[in-house]
Amino acid sequence: MAKRIIIMGFVCAILLSFNSCSNEKREDDMIERDDEITIEEDNSSYDMESGMEVIKEGYNYILKKKNKDYYILNLIDNAGYTINSYELYYWRHPNVSYTENGDLDFTQSLGSGLTAHQYYSFEKDVLSRLYIHVACYQGGIVCCYNADHNTVIVKNVFNAEELNQEYYIPDMIRPKFSLTAIKEAEFFESDQIILTYYSEEHGMTEKKATLNLSDCNAVHME
Repeated sequence: MAKRIIIMGFVCAILLSFNSCSNEKREDDMIERDDEITIEEDNSSYDMESGMEVIKEGYNYILKKKNKDYYILNLIDNAGYTINSYELYYWRHPNVSYTENGDLDFTQSLGSGLTAHQYYSFEKDVLSRLYIHVACYQGGIVCCYNADHNTVIVKNVFNAEELNQEYYIPDMIRPKFSLTAIKEAEFFESDQIILTYYSEEHGMTEKKATLNLSDCNAVHME
């Protein structure tokens, strides 16, 4: 009888130990599964006064979505008050960023690798038109490819009377499907742009040209 009690006690101890380990394993599994669960947060916010969705905001602007294709740009002062507003039309959700000199750059994808840019100057309180094939931008000056004429445009986007030049580069390739012939461009000092473009010589090769901003006929080929 004593042997039976000892054996039964030993079996119970084994079962209790197994159940304890099993419970710990289930708890560990639950903890692991809990760690794997991610909850997506809704980062969008709404302006309570207008009832519009706030797309993005910076220290001096708020961009709200009015409806499917229209957006409201509110410009705000240091106290948070709206000092001016613009209604913008975009057929796709725009991205907003600051340029090096503090202008706003609204960009949206047009598909097929094309991107449209629209700029706003706080200093001048001027909103530009849309530009595509933008190679570089600095302080209100844009350099972009003109697919219709196969030329390079350098223009003051806020005041075309100050600067509006069109450069013709004889060997620049005319790409298909409205793509750009400019690989890259950068401003050099205050009156020149160094351009890397695709030339039609020997099939398609990369070449450089320096554009003089004061004279559209002054193109130095390298």
